[in-house]
Amino acid sequence: MTSALLLLFVVLLVVLAFEYINGFHDTANAIATVVSTKVLTPRQALLLASGTNLIGAFCGQEVAKTMHSGLIDDKVVAVTTLTILCAMLGGIIWNLITWWFGMPSSSSHALIGGLIGAAMASTPGSWNWHVLIWSRMKMDSKTSLPTGDMEGIFHKVVIPMISSPMLGMTIGFILMGLLFAILSHWKPKITCPTAGLIGGILGWNIPMVVLAAAFYALKLFGKIVPSLAAMSESVGTLHAPPSVKMICAGLGFVSLTWMSWHMGFWTPAKINTVFSKLQVWSAGYMGFGHGLADAQKTMGIIMLTLFASTKAGELDNLPTWLQFLRITDKSANIPLWIMITCAATMAAGTYAGGWRIIKTLGHKMVKMKPVHGFAAETTAATILAVTGSLGMPVSTTHTITTSIMGVGAARRWNAIEWSLVERIVWAWVMTIPVTATLAYVIYKFLALFA
Repeated sequence: MTSALLLLFVVLLVVLAFEYINGFHDTANAIATVVSTKVLTPRQALLLASGTNLIGAFCGQEVAKTMHSGLIDDKVVAVTTLTILCAMLGGIIWNLITWWFGMPSSSSHALIGGLIGAAMASTPGSWNWHVLIWSRMKMDSKTSLPTGDMEGIFHKVVIPMISSPMLGMTIGFILMGLLFAILSHWKPKITCPTAGLIGGILGWNIPMVVLAAAFYALKLFGKIVPSLAAMSESVGTLHAPPSVKMICAGLGFVSLTWMSWHMGFWTPAKINTVFSKLQVWSAGYMGFGHGLADAQKTMGIIMLTLFASTKAGELDNLPTWLQFLRITDKSANIPLWIMITCAATMAAGTYAGGWRIIKTLGHKMVKMKPVHGFAAETTAATILAVTGSLGMPVSTTHTITTSIMGVGAARRWNAIEWSLVERIVWAWVMTIPVTATLAYVIYKFLALFA
């Protein structure tokens, strides 16, 4: 076995180690709320999360394509196995540090920061910013024509990094306020029109969520039945005609007004019973979103590694049984063996559990009941499903954390432990700069011996 091939296998193992650590580091994203509300035992929640992680990992490839071809400009720098190794090590070190202190930082941003730092270090000079794709039109690999979609760090990283936490907190706050309006058993004459008005404004989003679920179901089964894959492209999950929005708004008004009248007299005990059952569904939905958002990122990194090794000629003399490692077209779909390996590794890491961060999210930041957990999980999972379809490597951690904040703030502003939130936000701010610096330093050090 040549030294180049040995290094490739080492890098692939390190990538899978990152995936495993990502699983237990981000377990809290999927199960913290359902554990803190005592709807499921920790092991039941872990089993649910790991199973739905596995399903979610197979339901898209857009994020993976962003990771392996939408951030680093291969016309400026030739990504090597050493580049990937240093990027992974930077992300792993930061994940382990934040896990030790129980801080729910973003594994996604740790990976992106490591990739940025290692790519910059692999070019002559210091901190060569030209290796990064900042903003450009995506080109079709077959026709060489613009597709109309934008790629690059600004569109795929910066905008989601800013907008997803804001969306998480805002939508969590609104959804929790809506549930309060529906479930409040005092002042029913005010509750009914209030809930109906909110339903008229926001109700069309409910069918959009159903359409999104249909889209991913068709996409999943389209791998088996090709005709379903074509059908999935016709399911509009983001852009609906005005007539559809008007119909959905009317349905939202009628259904939520009826719900507020019917459910407005429920006792707290009945509310807890009903939402305990609903939270099992929302926890599974969150596990699905976690798998969809995070497992794809390392799929993209493995694709990038194998393509770089193939392009460098390091895989030219492989034996027949290892020919599957050769990737000659970077824009091709992710091979099934990569999807299975990454999905299974992440599911195993998720099942291992990351109890330090679970305690931070589920117990220390805000006290929750099943209705609060349901609202937070549904909000975060929906954001992850939509951004995943757009190829945006959104942070699962940022999304669920801010959704929990929004739900807590809807109860009362001081229900949130803001001093803890401040420490969490500082960890978020530091993630990309620290991991980029770690990967840069590691690369420069290892390059001395190359």
